[in-house]
Amino acid sequence: MQVTSHFYAQLTIAIIKGVASCLRLFHVLGLIILCSSLSLPLHAIEQSSNTQIKQVHLHDNQGKSINIGQLHVQADGQFTFELRDEVFSDHFLSMKEMKYIEGPELWCHIAYPYPLNRDFNADKAWLSHDLLFMYKKSNQFGAMMWQGVYYKFTKEDGRLIGYANGVDLSEIASAPEQIHTPFYDESYMEPHNAQERWLPTLTID
Repeated sequence: MQVTSHFYAQLTIAIIKGVASCLRLFHVLGLIILCSSLSLPLHAIEQSSNTQIKQVHLHDNQGKSINIGQLHVQADGQFTFELRDEVFSDHFLSMKEMKYIEGPELWCHIAYPYPLNRDFNADKAWLSHDLLFMYKKSNQFGAMMWQGVYYKFTKEDGRLIGYANGVDLSEIASAPEQIHTPFYDESYMEPHNAQERWLPTLTID
């Protein structure tokens, strides 16, 4: 009986040690899996490091600038514009909420309502369509959509500079017939008088 009891005692100890070893193995495997899963976001961050982030500024005619957001340009050239909400105030005009920058004039960002060619390396007119604005005096009532501002871009000293041109934004109420060409034709635009408008230029760098 003593031999049998000793045998079962040794067997029990061996089983306990085996179970403990298995638990340690599962613990190690769990840590490996956890570390592997945590490494995925890091890899995603490394991939996103290929994104260029460009600052978008509006400039007044006194030399002051306002950072209104960022342009994110992916490695394949696709861009998105991210507005800085804290710079803008919300106003209801013509039963619609709009975002304004307040100054000598109210400067409202107007989102282009149709698909855009978001290739940064393509015609910069598409980029201009993503940066449409409307201006109005604070004492003017309602939305003055015919007082549109279109920034026509040129490249100077390694950065893009947009100069304010006049457009009638009420025209985009009707969907364009051709979606593969920019809605507004730059050849028919007239530049705003830089001394009359509050924010006559826009830069991206």
